Amino acid sequence: EAPGPKTTPKPTRIEAKSASGPAPKRFALDQTSYDFLQKARNANEQGKLTEAVDNFQRVLSRQGGYFAPANLELSYVLLNLKRYDDAMGYLIAVSKRDGARYPISYFHLARTYEVKGDLKNAEAAFVQAINAHSPTNSQFFLDLIRVREKQGDYKGALDALERYLALVQEHGQKPAWSDQRLAELRAKAH
Repeated sequence: EAPGPKTTPKPTRIEAKSASGPAPKRFALDQTSYDFLQKARNANEQGKLTEAVDNFQRVLSRQGGYFAPANLELSYVLLNLKRYDDAMGYLIAVSKRDGARYPISYFHLARTYEVKGDLKNAEAAFVQAINAHSPTNSQFFLDLIRVREKQGDYKGALDALERYLALVQEHGQKPAWSDQRLAELRAKAH
């Protein structure tokens, strides 16, 4: 029996979801790239981080170096491997090209800058995370407070704390530590 005509597999679509803004952008992968992506994800889930890195890099090499979901997920694996410089490159790429769609990229970029001691860039990335994330994630304000305090910017830290408290109080919460913390930062800021 003669083999039938060859068929080209349809590209697999992956949707990037956004909490607000334009309709989700659709990403298309050919079947081979999609298989590498699934292998990378499975390896990551199984704790085979080096194998995950290899498969994410295969996806990216087939996509001209950029495929936002793979870049972002690869950066997480690299962070787990404490390969901060490598992770930073992928996070910067996502934050520049698709930061509004993936605001978490700003957060992880900020944490990476902070680990590396680059507090100014950490602060800027935390601010971007706050501005891009909808609804606002109150945790980002706590990170911003910490980074500003490390820089000696007590007025900025106080501002971030007041914004954090206003946000959580909208949800009927008031942390037990808030009054003491406000008093400490007010004393340092003046």
